[in-house]
Amino acid sequence: MVTAETLGRTLLTLSEEHSADKGVDMFLRFAESRGLMYLLPDVVRFLEQLAASHDGDSGVLITTAREVPKSLIERIKDHVGANGDTQHQIDESLIGGFTAITGNKLYDASIKNSLTRLKQQLTR
Repeated sequence: MVTAETLGRTLLTLSEEHSADKGVDMFLRFAESRGLMYLLPDVVRFLEQLAASHDGDSGVLITTAREVPKSLIERIKDHVGANGDTQHQIDESLIGGFTAITGNKLYDASIKNSLTRLKQQLTR
């Protein structure tokens, strides 16, 4: 089942991989082609909540493909320069690596992203 959170994270990833305009355009075409436009108000709310949770602090949301030791989460947090609250979630679709959202920045060091970028380079 596709959720507003999944779509919101997809939009963030597309905007990071491409220019913001191109990422939004790709996202909207995808949502329309899959009949998901009805979720857009919820996607906006999710993104607003995500932004609000990072206003005024430098907390971080770290996503990994599987459970990892707290020491690794702390190393990732230090790497991205966050010093506020840390949230951790699991997303097996990342395959490996991590994503981290802090403030208005998305760090994507996932295997999924690396494979996507490799595919784009090979198909040019």
